[in-house]
Amino acid sequence: MSHPKYTDGLIEAARLAWISGEPVVSIVARLELANRKVLYRWRDKYGWDNQRPPESALVTSTRRYNALIDREDKTEADWKELNWLTDIILRHEKLQIAANGGSVGAGRTPGVKNGQGKKRKKKNDIDHLAVEDFLKFEAGKDPETGDPNLYPHQKLLIAAGENPEYARQRFLLKGRQEGATYVFAYEAFKTAVLKGHNQIFISSTKAQAEVFKSYMSIIARQHFGVELSGNPITLSNGAEAHFLSPNSYADSRSGDVYFDECFKTRQWKKMEAIANPMATLKKFKKTYFSSPTAISHEAYEIWSGERYTAHHSDIEIDVTVPRKGDCELTYGRLDPDGIWRCALTIHDCIRMGWDQVDLEELKREMPDPALFEVTYECQFVNDSNSTFSLKKILACGVDTSVAWPDFDPESDRPIGNIECTSGYDPAGVGDNASFCTLTIPRDITEKFRLLVADDWRGIGASLQCEMIEDRAEQFNYGYCEIDATGPGLFIPDFVRPIISNVVEAKYSPMYKTIMVQKALSIIDAGRFEYDENDTMLPLAFLTVYQTSTEEHGVITYKSRRHKGVGHGDRAWACMHAFMCEELNPEEAGTMRISSNAH
Repeated sequence: MSHPKYTDGLIEAARLAWISGEPVVSIVARLELANRKVLYRWRDKYGWDNQRPPESALVTSTRRYNALIDREDKTEADWKELNWLTDIILRHEKLQIAANGGSVGAGRTPGVKNGQGKKRKKKNDIDHLAVEDFLKFEAGKDPETGDPNLYPHQKLLIAAGENPEYARQRFLLKGRQEGATYVFAYEAFKTAVLKGHNQIFISSTKAQAEVFKSYMSIIARQHFGVELSGNPITLSNGAEAHFLSPNSYADSRSGDVYFDECFKTRQWKKMEAIANPMATLKKFKKTYFSSPTAISHEAYEIWSGERYTAHHSDIEIDVTVPRKGDCELTYGRLDPDGIWRCALTIHDCIRMGWDQVDLEELKREMPDPALFEVTYECQFVNDSNSTFSLKKILACGVDTSVAWPDFDPESDRPIGNIECTSGYDPAGVGDNASFCTLTIPRDITEKFRLLVADDWRGIGASLQCEMIEDRAEQFNYGYCEIDATGPGLFIPDFVRPIISNVVEAKYSPMYKTIMVQKALSIIDAGRFEYDENDTMLPLAFLTVYQTSTEEHGVITYKSRRHKGVGHGDRAWACMHAFMCEELNPEEAGTMRISSNAH
């Protein structure tokens, strides 16, 4: 029986927030709980820790799923684990946003049948499948939820892929979580079965490639009774499915090529030059799809048509997408360069019948309009005047599971006792508060590694400091620099009892210039690393631009922001953390950590 003060609905909201990884003090503040002990008591009573996936749940689950599905002789325990992993993978996107009041993804709710009590088919055997099986799936609904197997905006993409006039080259610009990876995984399976074409998926990261493979395996198993395994997957008709990241592809293959999240891919031109010839034969198709980043990305010249119009000056290709969508590109358009372009904002998908999001809740939980536009409304960041280079920032992204073997985010001490630096950009009106934790390089050969980036909105300084106290139990902080101007004026006094070496940064045109130049030197030298799946960090750095003061015309730096826009704060928090190192590190092998307040 719940406490009279706390309704069952409030306890459920707390549970969703807990298992989705929201910080404790944030949950307490947002739900107006008496204290943290209330939340911990519910956690222990209802066993929430058993329901809470790690931050990298999708990555971890898909890798484990793929390992099990490739196992030759599966035990009953293996099959049970596969069912559980299927549930995690297909529900992950909804779970991730649940605490924010939204529901995302393509509405895929599992109703997994593991074939218990039935004779299992030989793996990769698709000889029994026919066109009718796929038409039935496309017209069908999930038996447990009643959700369509495919929503209208997804069927639009399938139809374009089957139209000989459009199919050769498609480019989809999309909002996040609209189910594009899922529907293209289905389309590829269908094409491989019915046409025998090889399917080649090239994803922006290794983790995303794993997601692609898992989606195809789950679709085949759940809806068509086919167990897929192997890497590559080789179907009984000889068609192969390859799942590649930028560092794993080779140019000896041929087939239909899918470029996933191309606007977030490092070394795009090099990757495309190798992958494009794979679809040389006219029977194969190329499909580009991604949510936007910045117009400086190398793939933008394909989306905008500039690659073609640069050699055909008499032709114009207009790729303007209104924030609310509902334009010529919404239902797709074949352009003179032979590319069928389609732009699907979240508003377009909702108009077409997608009922898996609560738009108003998403807006409340992402009050930054600039970030909302990039995430859901197909708007690119115009970074032509940005100080930082998108290409160089993307080059700093790494697969942390491989590059950082000493980092365990699920441990009580994720990086052991390695000394860390932190930067804190406190919240002002309409801003986020950002607190970033990075390793301190011991010498000039080591890198700053961004271990954790905390973003807090709508909570007071005392609760923010409680969150920092929680972080201090995890990390050995040797330095913390705080923006002590404006809303941060008194913050250092709260933080000093937690982290002894606190540096107060007094913003001035000169000091902001020093911060930016220091960050540029680190990034340009490739001495910065962050999780390649963090898509928000590059956008944060792109908000920084050079300007001058109104009174004296002194050069300084700012972020493009107005009330409600604060996603540059994470970049400034990182830049504060970088200041633990001397501006010009001395001879190789030596560095100093400054403890003098600025």
